[in-house]
Amino acid sequence: MTSEQDIPYLAIFPGMREATHCVAHLPDFTSPRFWPRLREVVEAVVGDPCEHVKVFWAFPGDDGASYHDLFVNEMGQMRRLPRNELATRIYRNNVLTHDPLRFPTPEALPWIAGPAVLFKERVWR
Repeated sequence: MTSEQDIPYLAIFPGMREATHCVAHLPDFTSPRFWPRLREVVEAVVGDPCEHVKVFWAFPGDDGASYHDLFVNEMGQMRRLPRNELATRIYRNNVLTHDPLRFPTPEALPWIAGPAVLFKERVWR
């Protein structure tokens, strides 16, 4: 029998100044039910198809930045979903923090369209 775990995440919507704090109730990582359940949680916010991105960000309440899993709508720009400013800042922060000379301005990096999900703990393995 596998146990359930509660993993905090942020639902980040375009046009909102702050993200919505949520909790995902997921089976243990070793459970065969983990991946289908994770997909349900993410697609309920992001839609499909979704794309995973490893990001470097200070999750609200944490002391500093660390790596997190961000999920975005892979077709967001093609579907003309609205730009998501907060998710874009989170997405770009990894490159801007670790390799700031690579791009002359943040706008040289891609942007996120549509809703996104940012997990407090790493869920993508």
